[in-house]
Amino acid sequence: MAFVSDSCAETNSNLNRSTCPINPSLIFGLWFSPDLNLLIPTEDLDTRSNIDTLISNGELFVLNDIKDIPESTINGVQTATDNYNNTQVTRVSTNFNITLGIGIGECHLRAAQNWSNRQVAVFPVTEDGKVLGQLIDDGDGTFSLKGVPSTIVFQKGLPIKVNATDIVRPTLNWIVDNWTADRTEDVSSYDPLDIEGVIDVTIAASASSTTSVTVTVSEGCNGTAVTGLVQADFLIEDTSGTDQTPDSVTDNGDGTYTFDFTGSPLSAATDYTATFAAATESPSGSNAIYGRPATATTFTTP
Repeated sequence: MAFVSDSCAETNSNLNRSTCPINPSLIFGLWFSPDLNLLIPTEDLDTRSNIDTLISNGELFVLNDIKDIPESTINGVQTATDNYNNTQVTRVSTNFNITLGIGIGECHLRAAQNWSNRQVAVFPVTEDGKVLGQLIDDGDGTFSLKGVPSTIVFQKGLPIKVNATDIVRPTLNWIVDNWTADRTEDVSSYDPLDIEGVIDVTIAASASSTTSVTVTVSEGCNGTAVTGLVQADFLIEDTSGTDQTPDSVTDNGDGTYTFDFTGSPLSAATDYTATFAAATESPSGSNAIYGRPATATTFTTP
């Protein structure tokens, strides 16, 4: 993994830390964390599973579909008049209010609005797959990236579509408290813009008998079938919380899974619950991370 200095630092030998203002048009994604002091070791950035772990643990969130930058403003220049009536600049801080055009569905937007007006640490992602942040010396020969203190503000709803073919892009205001990113981290083993973050799912279950249960898993926003899960990804319990272990689980390839309880049948006319075994699950061979619903689904055997 290589560090890539900002262009102004490369062209000015007197700058050992970049003071270039941010160019919003280079930003195509935002990773953000509720932990303003989150440090991501630079070696962790080069392995996608490390980033997926931060996402699964709720420490990092992603927004990777920024398509246009309508406008941005720079604030924070303060001046004063000296004894000779000359105007002097007394402070310059790189504060930005950047309006982004984002690609996001309505139900995803509703979920994202929970983050509106909250202060977060942002790690901007560039089109060519670099993650920006403030480079922190760990003191042992290694380095970490720290996010940029920011406030993000989502609009309250999607813009009205005037026809069926228009692509609607709601806006996001990214208010940068103080631009302190002085390095871009060159990630080479994967594309940071491919990371989707945790995808909400819906889980439904029904029993056709005491030995056969069908569980349906689909993405919560668009209903897309979730395939590739295995028996260890699921948890079926009775009302006392006792795990009910099936003999096998068959992935039917259409988002439905058939649980076979022939060896240990479920009790008749009894309530059971079905959900994910962990807070997040990822099918083998897939980069998707699916989040466990807040409430397990309940089904009753015949």
